[in-house]
Amino acid sequence: ARTDIFALGVVVYEMLTGRRAFSGRTHASLIGAILKDDPPPLTRDQPLAPPFLDHIVRRCLAKDPDERWQTAADLMRELSFAAAHARDHGQDASAAEQPVARTRRTIPAIYAVALAVVLAVAAAAGALLRQPPSAPAEPGGLRLSIALAPGTEIGEVDNPAIAISPDGRRVVYAAVGASGRQLYLRSIDSFDAQALPGTEDASNPFFSPDGDWVGFFSRGKLRKLSIAAGAARELADAPGARGGSWSSDGVIYFAPGSSSGLLKVPAEGGSATEVTKLDRSKGEVSHRFPHVLPGAGGLIFNVWTGPGTDEKQIDVLDLATGERRTVAQGAETAVYASSGHIVYGRADTLMAAPFDLAGLTVGGAAVRVAEGVRVGHGEGGQFAMSSTGDLLYLPTDLRRTERRLVWVDRQGRVEALPVPTRNFANAKVSPDGRFAAVNLNGSVNEIGIVDLSRSTVTLLTAGKGSSQAPVWSSDGKRIAYRATRTGYRNLFWKGVNDTADEERLATSDNVQTPSSWSADGRWLFFNENSQAAGGDLLVMALDGRKVEALIRTPLLESNVQVSRDGRWLAYESAEQGRPEVFVQPFPPGGQRVQISNGGGNEPLWAPDGRELFYLRGDRIMVVDITTSPAFQASTPRLLFEGRFVQSTNGVTGYSMSPDGRRFLMVQAVQPEPPATVLHLVRGWAEELTRLAP
Repeated sequence: ARTDIFALGVVVYEMLTGRRAFSGRTHASLIGAILKDDPPPLTRDQPLAPPFLDHIVRRCLAKDPDERWQTAADLMRELSFAAAHARDHGQDASAAEQPVARTRRTIPAIYAVALAVVLAVAAAAGALLRQPPSAPAEPGGLRLSIALAPGTEIGEVDNPAIAISPDGRRVVYAAVGASGRQLYLRSIDSFDAQALPGTEDASNPFFSPDGDWVGFFSRGKLRKLSIAAGAARELADAPGARGGSWSSDGVIYFAPGSSSGLLKVPAEGGSATEVTKLDRSKGEVSHRFPHVLPGAGGLIFNVWTGPGTDEKQIDVLDLATGERRTVAQGAETAVYASSGHIVYGRADTLMAAPFDLAGLTVGGAAVRVAEGVRVGHGEGGQFAMSSTGDLLYLPTDLRRTERRLVWVDRQGRVEALPVPTRNFANAKVSPDGRFAAVNLNGSVNEIGIVDLSRSTVTLLTAGKGSSQAPVWSSDGKRIAYRATRTGYRNLFWKGVNDTADEERLATSDNVQTPSSWSADGRWLFFNENSQAAGGDLLVMALDGRKVEALIRTPLLESNVQVSRDGRWLAYESAEQGRPEVFVQPFPPGGQRVQISNGGGNEPLWAPDGRELFYLRGDRIMVVDITTSPAFQASTPRLLFEGRFVQSTNGVTGYSMSPDGRRFLMVQAVQPEPPATVLHLVRGWAEELTRLAP
């Protein structure tokens, strides 16, 4: 990057002076001049050149890379200041129209040239900033980077967190800071973002058609907030939010959970009613992320038949007739662009296809229009479009799903396993420490068995649909998992070393996910998510398949982990807004204890039961446990810190070796930096007409 900045300085010097910054009769002498000579100051050829330009160019051309601008962003900030300075001086000097002395006539001309050069350089420097590749390939609209409020970042990067107002003048995002997650509002013409009151633990924001209100989900409810008044109002139950959209006729369409159709509710309040119903005969397990089309005559939304990339599609619903048809396969999170296209995501890439609003039909083949946009491999897309055609998105590295399995010791030292990289998740060590069960995410999500001594990977599940969240039996002979089959996402198990087919353990309309298995082999603990109740914790007695409720509340509980002695259950609860880790006895009864403080998820018992680990962001926390004469937990302390892949299945995604000395975790080959910047492309819809005619 600093070499590019040096080259940019060379070009700018020649633009300003008409001379090359370095010269030599031969190639060798030219190289020598570059290494040891400094070009003459700009004032030699342009006596009235503004001093700020000479400063910018000389710092670009510094011999020592450490003395140059360190990033294109640094240079851009200086150029922005310089451009404003040039405008001010040019306007002041040219204010008088009567004849003046030659010197005074020359000054505004020099500053006008300086301004033109600065703006040209700013455009060139903007090209250096596009890392990862910015959307779209050939620049047409103005590109802006929007820094999040200091000390905050997009915490749930796989859950939609950004929105742009219909007029493109405001941006709202859900970010995590010192006080937890909440919504922030940023006007495009302002440097500062303001926290919106009453939006604690908010997600999935969206604007009203007039841009004066923000809809969002928080603590199991759909809510709306007046930007001017700052008062939030509850509209409907939504225990497992999966997106909302506000129509011009005053109706909000929303997905209340991960296993339901879409609902609608009047924006002024009232009862929620059904809009779409799952077609189980077609394998549908969820309708998500609705987007109302202009005119409120149609609705596009995501249809899941599973979590794999090829198990998602975009359907359009005629709101007048109720007719529904598929308009894109292998697609996720669609929006309508003012250019007459639908834009949707697939594996961190945006696709666009011409769309006829009158007939609610696609009018041509979809084409790739942008890369490096965070979408797919999770719960939705991090992009939005204004009615004026502006694109807002969270950038990402296209290699983020290139992941490796790693051992991490108690000091945080990482040792990569010699296993080829894949899109791994949920790494679970077998009871004897010889194998690991992992998720292999892709077009269809599978479960693989890793031989830790030979570094080989074999498939446990294949060809039936997506399978996730593996859990070992205590004897290491079976694995329980969540399987998506014929429109349902329920508990299954399969022998590790036998050829018998998988076996269904339970049947439910709700999403069931196993989380732990008791050491005596008698009990399988799992989560059950429903539209009505959010997330509940249940246990199955495996000898008779009888299911009993452990914790059933209107709030979201998940990820119950049983201790080695079978007496204690650790789990997550969002009763305080953000997830915290609690422990209670098993069988239920007696007092529960809050373990985490300031947020916590993915609890894990140490093999000897004397410690309980959990995650708080990128921190691995540990609590010392004693159970005699009564249960007691120490103050949480930091064990180590690092960026590792967390589970998206509502369970603990890492595990511990049987000797308790190290953790098996998943890490991106190039771990993503904190999500602290959004990208905005002004007038992107105009480029779509060229990219997708």
